[in-house]
Amino acid sequence: MFSFSAEKEHGERKKVFAHAYAKSAMLKGDNATMIERKVKLFLAKRHAPDKFLGRDHTNNHGRWQVEVNPLKSGAYYAKVSRRSEGTAGTIHVCVKDRSRIVPVD
Repeated sequence: MFSFSAEKEHGERKKVFAHAYAKSAMLKGDNATMIERKVKLFLAKRHAPDKFLGRDHTNNHGRWQVEVNPLKSGAYYAKVSRRSEGTAGTIHVCVKDRSRIVPVD
């Protein structure tokens, strides 16, 4: 597609068009909920490792639920790990993420 005498110049030009020829897709919005994700819930601790409270999988609407009984006051957050799914030519990638911290009094 492009021919340059300098390797660096060729590499830079190639990066500009790389996304159009990649064999993966980043899912967003409604399509992102089609892939089941593992969600982990944590209680944030100030001077100790965060406490793992439980896990669940998202449903087809992207919702999940972890029961914490009894619910104590503190700062809670959820994490999902990166996941890629599909076969050659059609790979869907879900990036890892962490929720905002939710304070409970």
